[in-house]
Amino acid sequence: MWRSDGSDAGTVQLSDANTPELAISRADSFISAGDKVFFMATRADTGRELWRSDTGANGFQLVKDLVPGADSGIVGSLVSMGGLVYFNYADPDALSSDPPHRYSLWRSDGSDTGTFALYDAAAAQNTLSSVMTNETLTPAGEFLYFVLRSDDDSYFELWRTKGSGADTHKVTAIDSGGNPGIVLLGGDAHSFYFIQDDVGSGLDLWKTDGSEAGTAMVSKLVGQDTPWYRQQLIGYPETEHGKNHFTIVDNIAYFRVWTALYPQLWRSDGTTDRTSRLDGIELESILNP
Repeated sequence: MWRSDGSDAGTVQLSDANTPELAISRADSFISAGDKVFFMATRADTGRELWRSDTGANGFQLVKDLVPGADSGIVGSLVSMGGLVYFNYADPDALSSDPPHRYSLWRSDGSDTGTFALYDAAAAQNTLSSVMTNETLTPAGEFLYFVLRSDDDSYFELWRTKGSGADTHKVTAIDSGGNPGIVLLGGDAHSFYFIQDDVGSGLDLWKTDGSEAGTAMVSKLVGQDTPWYRQQLIGYPETEHGKNHFTIVDNIAYFRVWTALYPQLWRSDGTTDRTSRLDGIELESILNP
């Protein structure tokens, strides 16, 4: 593990993962949170677990052996917010459960006692979105938004948390029409945007202020007659085609929507009348020169 401030003198080795005391391998998914760097790594006696390295000279530390012993659980991408790191997690038994892959939402401050589940999906009889990517856990303001879906795929639930059990709650539940397709875009301290894949009519832009009463559909983005839109947007969220890059400038949200032919750039202020596709920008030629 190395760190750098951009200068030769400020580039130093923090620790050597190949020392006998550590003997870790497959270190990846590095992310900073507060004054610590978190990452996933494998060691023979612990399996694949969450580790951290102080940005000082204290070296590597195993954060928590989530599955005691050499077995490994399933951990999604790490997301940083407010000095904490968040991740989706499922123990090995989730692979053979019925239905399979019950993920729980975890948080960590880098200590053993500060690493715990915020939402236990198995206990609640719900399943976290099976897509374990950064698009599943999306920070906005002081909150982290995430998705649960029902076992029968009849509805999905939008949730948010501030990092404690008391601050983790459901925002709203939306009928999915048998296909719980949802892409979390992003937001700020006042609003959060997401796209629902409505099987009956196409792709819909939604906005929420974090309450059920303040959650509503903003506008239709892509109609049902657009060929292969669902496979491009929802079917491959781990690929570049599934990433709907998002930003807010002067209270206007800008985001990208993929169709079967080319990506579209959209903008919205959260109202139907001022949600529109930006014409005249040839994204296809930019991405495929």
